[in-house]
Amino acid sequence: MVQATQTPEEGRLWNELAETPSTAIVLELMHTLDREVDEIPPLARTIDPDAIDRLVESGAQGTSISFTHAGCAVTVSPTKISVSRPETPPRV
Repeated sequence: MVQATQTPEEGRLWNELAETPSTAIVLELMHTLDREVDEIPPLARTIDPDAIDRLVESGAQGTSISFTHAGCAVTVSPTKISVSRPETPPRV
């Protein structure tokens, strides 16, 4: 599911990670999951990488995109990206 939300206050500046928001998303997923790029499903299975690049690079203030990919919550805004794993319930 993709939804527009308020700009995230936490996260890293995507343009310090990569040349495009979609590449920064993949790099953050790799870091969060401690996986290599070929161990993560292609981003295009969840969202159109070119469309997210255009939307984020347009710089529309107060706009961000949130979605789930590879089991992680992803939020990207015109300036920041945040990738987090959902908390796993303890095994009983």
